[in-house]
Amino acid sequence: MEWPDLSTYDAPEVAWRMEKPWHAGLIVRSPDATRVQALLNEYKERFASEFVATGEVLETGRNV
Repeated sequence: MEWPDLSTYDAPEVAWRMEKPWHAGLIVRSPDATRVQALLNEYKERFASEFVATGEVLETGRNV
């Protein structure tokens, strides 16, 4: 998506959200390393399902 909606990543530890077309990114911070790791674990799964897109490489018939 051109402008990914990061508004549902709303933990108080979210310190920054990327605002760049076709990109999604966050910075989380907390004095509690366990909390940071828990957020990273949760958010990586959500990012993968909400924002990652893949496709097959099409054969072009020429060597690159």
